[in-house]
Amino acid sequence: MKIKAIIFDYDDTLVNTHHVIWDKYKLTGKKFYDIEITEESLREHWGEPFEQLQKNLFGDVDDPESIKENYFSLNEQFPKSFLPGVPETLKQLKSIGYNLSIVSAMLGESVEGDLIRMGIDTGSMFHFIQGAEHTDFHKPDPKVFLPSIEKLAELNIKPEEVLYVGDSVRDYQAASGAGFDFQGVLTGLTTAEDFKKEGVSYLKDFAELLSLDNQ
Repeated sequence: MKIKAIIFDYDDTLVNTHHVIWDKYKLTGKKFYDIEITEESLREHWGEPFEQLQKNLFGDVDDPESIKENYFSLNEQFPKSFLPGVPETLKQLKSIGYNLSIVSAMLGESVEGDLIRMGIDTGSMFHFIQGAEHTDFHKPDPKVFLPSIEKLAELNIKPEEVLYVGDSVRDYQAASGAGFDFQGVLTGLTTAEDFKKEGVSYLKDFAELLSLDNQ
């Protein structure tokens, strides 16, 4: 079946995230609440939806909106950047004719803000950007893709014509459960061995997407 649409995870798939965000969470805890956010805790909860991650890291130290406001006040100190080859590959995939979108556990408004800051015209590059606020379901639950499936159905694109690209096993579990094809990337915390144990195909270089077998 020919792939017509490619949906990307965001953090640690398109952009360098966990190194940057972990440091931002640590500083938020120290600066505003005099608490230590440990790497063990961050690793345990990494990949959870934004609000759930925040709750697990900070507990009831403050009301959720105040924690969120304090966290985002540090954005300029911790800018994200594209992983190697990503912007060039996205432009080439778009020019080839693939429909491109993003489904992330981050807030969609944050994802879009990052991309605009990094020089991406989100409206022309992506069909949609789905964040944690757009669904009650989250990876590895395949239902996280229900809004995406509905949007792509409007273009007569079926689940079996969709490729999801992500950096974790939970990305794979959600994508395969939704009927999507999947390609892993080794830019997050998941290793090649982790993917191999699940029988998951993975890319060593993001630009390998350009040689996708799509006959």
